[in-house]
Amino acid sequence: MSRGATLRMHDPVSMEEAGRVLEADLADIPGGMDKLSFHAGQMETLDGATRS
Repeated sequence: MSRGATLRMHDPVSMEEAGRVLEADLADIPGGMDKLSFHAGQMETLDGATRS
């Protein structure tokens, strides 16, 4: 993430808890939570995916 990566995530069981934990973990990274997105469907996580 420090090199510009963004994360698109899907986990219907633990998305709420993951958001809470990641917010705490990324508190020291400016804009850290802005690089994360949570999605309701698995296929949504692949929209716009690229590989380097």
